[in-house]
Amino acid sequence: MKEERTGIFTSGIVATDAGRKIALFFTGVRHAGENLNAVLARRSADLPPPIQMADGLSRNVPSDFDTILGSCLAHARRKHVELVESFPEQVRCVLETLREVYITDARARKDSLDPQQRLKLHQEESQPRMAALEQWMQTQFTERIVEPNSSFGSAILYMQKRWPQLTLFLRVAGAPLDSNIVERALKKAILHRKAAMFYKTLNGARVGDVFMSLIYTAELNDVPSFEYLVALLQHPDQVRVNPGDWMPWNYQQTLAHRKAGPAPPLRCDPHHRQRHRRDCAMIRSLPAGGSRMAARKKNAPLPNSMNCMSNSRTSSRVSGARSSCRAPSSYPSYTICCSS
Repeated sequence: MKEERTGIFTSGIVATDAGRKIALFFTGVRHAGENLNAVLARRSADLPPPIQMADGLSRNVPSDFDTILGSCLAHARRKHVELVESFPEQVRCVLETLREVYITDARARKDSLDPQQRLKLHQEESQPRMAALEQWMQTQFTERIVEPNSSFGSAILYMQKRWPQLTLFLRVAGAPLDSNIVERALKKAILHRKAAMFYKTLNGARVGDVFMSLIYTAELNDVPSFEYLVALLQHPDQVRVNPGDWMPWNYQQTLAHRKAGPAPPLRCDPHHRQRHRRDCAMIRSLPAGGSRMAARKKNAPLPNSMNCMSNSRTSSRVSGARSSCRAPSSYPSYTICCSS
């Protein structure tokens, strides 16, 4: 890094392949593109470049690896939605065109089309609409209908500058329309950090990221996260040796193969056991009807409290997601959505 950073950023990455999704969270001084560099460094060099969906920020693009970059249509649309009250008639063309594109994409999902069939559908229905929209935007400037320096002109220029990336779904099978999936993922991280009042150390943030990644990955694959974490904690040695056998979508099959013997008990660190006894003793010492608030008034340590207080600033926003991933056989192997 060229200069020392003092802010704390939370990056989210959601990778999709063959219908399975993996969510990764990174909290620290690095931007999303730098975190994506670290992820892609562990990927086989023999695989083709993945599809990456992100918003327009350059810091979301990895510097060391090639990706097939797309830009988020939802971010482009949002800039026009913000101008509805000021330019109601002018933005109508953009919003109605994008509405039809999303309707076509929803129909592709409803009909369970494969990536190639979805691409063909968009080329037949969405490509003429997007071509007409591109021509309409150009006309606004050539005929001096819209001033480029106005707020509406800036929204049009945003789309024109990123047009090849915004229309990636018309050329590459499996390319998503937007990065909404990682936007939703970052909401989890922001709500957790808000409730926990940030992290005390970077190592604490790393541990929090690990659990957040496990929990949200389970949710994305419709697997109960509590049962999944219990299974991981009950088989730490096996998870360490063969982590691929303990993913949310296959850990139950792995457990079924191990039914010969009882599951090993949960391990308990002696230090944690001692702290638990101290917390229980503190609770028993409270008067009848005592509560956590009573303990707080006594300045006593609260059981199960999260040790992640910090005053470090953050530049992440709830809507700060920027990138997505997917991949079939004949085109890039998966799609990535990242953000910070």
